[in-house]
Amino acid sequence: MSKRKKHNQRKANRKKLKGKKALPEAEAETIASAFIKREEGELNLPPTILIVCEGETEASYFHALKDILGSKLKLDLEILPEKMKQSNFSALSTLLDVAIEKMQQQEYHEVWLLTDNDEDAAYKLDNASIQRIALVNDNWANSLRQNQYVDLNVRSEETETTRIRYFLNQSKYDNFLSDLLPDTSPQDRLKIIALTTKNNSFEQFENDRLAFYQKNKQKKSSSKIKKQLAQIKIAFSAISFEHWLLLHYEYNQSAFYNSREYLPYFDEKNYFSYIDAKGPQYFKKGFFLYEKKDRLQNFFASVESLAIPNAIRLENDYVSPLINSGLKYYEINPSSDVFQLLTHFIQTRFLKLDEIIELRSNPPQKKLLIEELSCSLTPDCLEVKFRPQRPILKRQIKEAISFKKYPAQPHTAPKMIFNPDENNYHKNDLICIEIDISSFESTVLHFFYFDLTELFAADEGKLCFPFVA
Repeated sequence: MSKRKKHNQRKANRKKLKGKKALPEAEAETIASAFIKREEGELNLPPTILIVCEGETEASYFHALKDILGSKLKLDLEILPEKMKQSNFSALSTLLDVAIEKMQQQEYHEVWLLTDNDEDAAYKLDNASIQRIALVNDNWANSLRQNQYVDLNVRSEETETTRIRYFLNQSKYDNFLSDLLPDTSPQDRLKIIALTTKNNSFEQFENDRLAFYQKNKQKKSSSKIKKQLAQIKIAFSAISFEHWLLLHYEYNQSAFYNSREYLPYFDEKNYFSYIDAKGPQYFKKGFFLYEKKDRLQNFFASVESLAIPNAIRLENDYVSPLINSGLKYYEINPSSDVFQLLTHFIQTRFLKLDEIIELRSNPPQKKLLIEELSCSLTPDCLEVKFRPQRPILKRQIKEAISFKKYPAQPHTAPKMIFNPDENNYHKNDLICIEIDISSFESTVLHFFYFDLTELFAADEGKLCFPFVA
């Protein structure tokens, strides 16, 4: 390049820069951090979730909820059986087969099996059981035969009004035998229990998923299938999915015997019922929930305000004490943890007190947001600790905290003490907040909400810690 050309180039560059000042280093870094280079091949797609339902009622519930939420639902949701397809995946092994087959075809962020007990994993006094017991003691067998069936509380038009007696756990069966056969010893009752038909599907599934999956297969599973089996979650209800539906209307701790016993109870309470040109209409199993979703707007709207609080109360008051005593979730009636599946639907994650967790953003980004998050309860104080993974303002934290009590009522803002008491917190600072709950009503279920959207200016939803003051 000639000297004249170089001179003209320098002159042009000076002209461009004339009147512009160099940015301070801190401001330059702030602006630069706002532009995040997208990695090659990365797509900001919504999370994909597969739900494999045991029955048509369960599938219709989620199809209807998906339609009602519409654009508010920030995920790609696939539900089986498909809408209006009259199919039924009745056994846990079948649900698992369907899920694995779908996972071979497509990657999902989460996969759920939606199932209930409905007498599975129970001791059953069927004819085969009584015949085995008769070989040991005929008197025991005769007494059991006379008490083999249970009268069901079903609709008058139901053809099936009795059901073989069953027991979800050994302790209840032992109590029944002790009352029915008072002369038997504990060893005698153990013999009877051992001779009774029992399906161990849930137990086998929880103990060794791979062995359960391979049980009826002739070939070994690949490492990919092992990983997929570990990713699968279960949303469980007992004795049937209808108990989850009931919790949309009321708190109920009754142990219904099977799903049909819920129907006359719904009728008596006018749950799901309505009147049209043909007269009074009542809840029907199958795709009733989907077909009548327009009539049931209030029912679906009560998921967050009533169904989930009722389910959490049931877990706190009834289910958790039994699990702490040694029972498994599939041995308890009633119960329902379907609300754990709904966290993505309502953008709220439910966590237990005293757990120490790290928190990542929703899929697909999964960026680390918070470390060492814990929430613990003392008689007059709720203590929250966490380490943010980005700078954060005290004002943002205050705005992110809220309380509700059950039934849903807002709280007045409680006093909060911050340690350290700063206006600005840096990445990795350990923030401790003591929240005064001395004025909270005791023995009442409360909900402490931590709004991640307020904290991180992103659509991350809320954390919820249920507790009893």
